[in-house]
Amino acid sequence: SRQEFVDMVAIAATSTPMAVYKTGFWADHWTYYLDLIKSYLSIFPDGEEGLMFDTALPYFFSPASVQPRSKKYVENLSYRGDRDHIQQLDATVLDPQKREYMEQFIAE
Repeated sequence: SRQEFVDMVAIAATSTPMAVYKTGFWADHWTYYLDLIKSYLSIFPDGEEGLMFDTALPYFFSPASVQPRSKKYVENLSYRGDRDHIQQLDATVLDPQKREYMEQFIAE
């Protein structure tokens, strides 16, 4: 049956966190994880210790870093050109140290 096939695929599948860095930085993923943990614990309050110490949570180790505020915010004219406003530009940059760490980790 179709359900048996889906069940077999799900049993054989493995989770591999994977992403491609472009221009964004998904800092909200940590908040999302916390929301999921809170929801899980509201249903399974006795599962906290096992969740915290016995469960591996996958994550994406980004090769990028967030720039300090002094480098990512600029003041310029608004789109209408009638006033100044603050814009965030180039908030993230590729981090050579993080990239090197990732490459060493993958090579092991």
